[in-house]
Amino acid sequence: MKKIHIAIILGAVCLILVFAISIQIKTIEDANKTVAGSFSENGLRDEVFKWKARYEEIYGKVQEEEKKLDKARKDVSANNESSASTREELKLANRLLGLTEVRGKGITIVLDDNKSTIAESTMIGNIADYIVHDNDLIKLVNDLKNGGAEAISINDQRIVNTTGIVCDGNVVRINGQKVSAPFEIKAIRIS
Repeated sequence: MKKIHIAIILGAVCLILVFAISIQIKTIEDANKTVAGSFSENGLRDEVFKWKARYEEIYGKVQEEEKKLDKARKDVSANNESSASTREELKLANRLLGLTEVRGKGITIVLDDNKSTIAESTMIGNIADYIVHDNDLIKLVNDLKNGGAEAISINDQRIVNTTGIVCDGNVVRINGQKVSAPFEIKAIRIS
């Protein structure tokens, strides 16, 4: 009977140990979830602080630029010499950027593909030799600028210093707009 009694006590102790170990494992898992959650919360909190700092920096720059704009508006509205020169500079800048309509004496040039030769060109040679390319337009624009033209447009697309003239398949892109032949180039000398 002593062996059975010892076996029962030993079984009860083992059962208690298994129960205690399972509780310990469950507690450790919950603690890990809490720690992982706090780490992710800390990461999110740090990210929020970074974005808040960046927002405040940009907002400060916006406020600074608004103050400059208000000062410029006041200067322009005042009737003094500096505002007159500022207005003239603004007009010149708008004209150079192609933001204003210009008038003056000028020329109009029309470039078109050689349609009569295109049908025959498949037998004669390369068809590309008979059509107007972006390089042709770029060379013509540069020649007009060198000749003193101050405002240039191709098919009503104003050409400024930042204008891109790029081949796009069978058309040309000017200022991001598709333009095809015939190309009507207008050049004006303003002054």
